[in-house]
Amino acid sequence: MARAKKALRAGLVVLLCGVGPSVAHAWDEPKGLQGIPWGASQATAEKHLALRCMTDEGCLGPTLMIRTAKGLVPTKLLLRFEPGGGGLEAYSMRFAPEDFELLRAAFIELYGKPTLPPSRAKGSGLENEMLYWKGEAVVIQLNKYVNVNEGLTARGIAIVETRKAWQRKQDTKSGQKGRKP
Repeated sequence: MARAKKALRAGLVVLLCGVGPSVAHAWDEPKGLQGIPWGASQATAEKHLALRCMTDEGCLGPTLMIRTAKGLVPTKLLLRFEPGGGGLEAYSMRFAPEDFELLRAAFIELYGKPTLPPSRAKGSGLENEMLYWKGEAVVIQLNKYVNVNEGLTARGIAIVETRKAWQRKQDTKSGQKGRKP
């Protein structure tokens, strides 16, 4: 069992490298992406990956092949940097929704059971399944569809982001809900 988990972790190094143990949590939080640590500059990231940067806050990356128990799953990478030219704060991987079950199994094998209860949302005639791992430094969200409520159902998404980036998103959402149009 330990050998299988180690092999899976090695296979997912393309996806999540620099993994180290978390003191207060039962799952290993990613320390960045493929040798690019959280907080690294866009220039540093470009030395490690072939990127196409649209702004100082976002870059498209290469297609990453994620190893699962049943084979490889292609994902499209997007890196997000802190506003104002700051360092790496998040990355997301988009994938075909039919690959969700494979990725869910791979994430659970790698990180254990999600640390928050799964949630579901309905929209566009589909049901979206969303899984969450919330650690001291990192939050991971795995969705079967990007957003069923907005009709964005052609792709699934995995988002790996620092707690700081996640909290900023939550604060922005809370502020928008309280504002009058």
